[in-house]
Amino acid sequence: MDPQASFTPDPSSGVVIVIVTYNSAKTIDACLSSVLRTISDEDEIVVVDNGSRDETGVILQRYAAEFPNIRAVLTGQNLGFAEGCNVGTRASQKEFVCLLNPDTVVTPTWLDRMKVPFLTDKVAAVGPTSDAVAGMQKIELHLPTTLQGDYSYDEIAGVLGDMNGFTIAETKLLIGFCVLFRRDVYEQLGMLDPELFLGSDDLDISWRLQLAGFKLAIARDVFVHHENHVSFSSDPESKTRPLAEASANHFGRKLIAHYGEGNVPSQEELWGINWFECGVDVWPAPPLGVEVSVGTTPMGGTHYPSIEALGRDCEPESVDTLRVNGVLEFVDDVLGAMGSLLSKLKVGGRLSLQIPHHLAPDTWSDVPYRNLFGPKAFDIFIESPQSVGWTEFGLKSDGFQLFFTDLGSQIHFNRGLPIAEVVEMPRAVKSIEMSFRKVAIAAKDVPQPLIRTPLATMVLPAYRRRAMLMRQIDSICAQTEKAFEVFIVGDGCPEFAELLTDPYLQAKLAWARTKGTTIHAFNMAQNHGTPHVIINEALENARGEYFLWAADDDYIAPNHVDHYLSSVRGTAWEGALFNTNLIGDFYTNQRETRLELGHVGHSEVIVRTDAARQLPAHLASDFQDWEFVLALAQRGKLAKSSSTQATFHVNLTSRQRFFQVAA
Repeated sequence: MDPQASFTPDPSSGVVIVIVTYNSAKTIDACLSSVLRTISDEDEIVVVDNGSRDETGVILQRYAAEFPNIRAVLTGQNLGFAEGCNVGTRASQKEFVCLLNPDTVVTPTWLDRMKVPFLTDKVAAVGPTSDAVAGMQKIELHLPTTLQGDYSYDEIAGVLGDMNGFTIAETKLLIGFCVLFRRDVYEQLGMLDPELFLGSDDLDISWRLQLAGFKLAIARDVFVHHENHVSFSSDPESKTRPLAEASANHFGRKLIAHYGEGNVPSQEELWGINWFECGVDVWPAPPLGVEVSVGTTPMGGTHYPSIEALGRDCEPESVDTLRVNGVLEFVDDVLGAMGSLLSKLKVGGRLSLQIPHHLAPDTWSDVPYRNLFGPKAFDIFIESPQSVGWTEFGLKSDGFQLFFTDLGSQIHFNRGLPIAEVVEMPRAVKSIEMSFRKVAIAAKDVPQPLIRTPLATMVLPAYRRRAMLMRQIDSICAQTEKAFEVFIVGDGCPEFAELLTDPYLQAKLAWARTKGTTIHAFNMAQNHGTPHVIINEALENARGEYFLWAADDDYIAPNHVDHYLSSVRGTAWEGALFNTNLIGDFYTNQRETRLELGHVGHSEVIVRTDAARQLPAHLASDFQDWEFVLALAQRGKLAKSSSTQATFHVNLTSRQRFFQVAA
């Protein structure tokens, strides 16, 4: 059937609900009761019992005798799940076929809502969200908030329906606990493969539908409760495991037969998953690969828990692929570690680095990271390897992969925001895996500092938070406006001298200078508790026309300096206030980032340097930043920025004081 052909389902068209049971006495009552109260007179239920040994057959005969739209088919033997579904499908000619597990409970309007996606071109199969399901059908991905308290299944469905009314999400895989098919397409594809006795049937039919040019959809406003594997666990594992393995192996051979050996696309490409396993060599073992990781499964070859072990046991230029997971954020010498990894790779070999995303939840907690990597963190190894002492080989970018938190997935689905926006939202991404290739480099000189007159001066006070300061430097390198100066000032920090001599930090600072950013770094003689002394000191020496603050626990977005400058340059304002996204520990468990309006601190202000110098000096006070800004506002030349864009994401949970400034 041509997937381009139009299909307009009749809203009153009937559905055959096919339920295959096997030792399902514990759950079949609840399942059938929920279905009976939610279907129309046009629908029917065909229950195929695969030779149950418990009371399932008796229960089915009782239901069939009482309800005319229930038909019980007792096979007397176990035909397997796939063939059982086929038997039930052939017993009816309704326009739609719904395969439903006996350990489910459906909710009001589920069938009507699941028919709606078929109005979209090419959709041939639809599944609901659920509380026990893999992949994109997890209900938490489609609820923008956590439900507090005890909710019935019907109430959960009601909330989901109100929030997501008649919206869908396309997917590459529909899990087989509940799937609604167009009969014409389903029958043309041959229905389920009877050789898949136990498992892999949903992977197979999802794959075949996509091969035929059809789409799969999740009805985001439908909830179906699923107990998960109740019938599967009624027999001992010694019996079910060989059956499941035989099904997986059969499916693996189908993939090879279709694509050819060594040509089967990855699981991610086929279904967006990574958990299918079989005993057939569907995806040949990669060349010699090494994983350097903490608490993860090696991808092949040898697993080295540390870069030091890799260096001892692995010959230079001997490895085709290197995957480094959960390591670089904890090492003391990042530059040395990167050099060691590069030396073990063959020319053309692939290096994958999985690191915490710079706005991940962990980066705002007490995880003892030594380093955090923000935007542009690895550009120096790509654009100027000579700057870090690499003379023969460097790295070439080979793409990246994002790993979203549940919050990130919810925001992406529920708000429809593009990935590029979600990535810059706090707590939306857990980690990022960056891939590189080892390449030969042409000899060239190390880039020299680019001297420019700064347009703005930024102050970055720091105290004992090396990892956050590392991220700040990456953020500085990522700024769209390069002509500014930065004061990195340790507030009596005991480790500051050690930090400033770190080869990786020095390389980052040198790289920023080649882009036109002037950087000064020094440590105060003692800790002052608040940055007032640092700000006063920086004001005396600032060369920029404008003056900005930051802190090491702020996140400086890539357009921050440019955005702040554009708000005041060419105006009569001496300064401007901005909105701030607070993402401190108080908000850790919140489902959405809080936007605080009217909140004022150093990180939300830009002022003219000459105006700031005319104000009273900063005082050692808990409210010294507000008092300074209020003094500027009293001059009548401080504006509230008209932009709603929050350029800072700040960890400032202790601040409680607010005041209004008239624009």
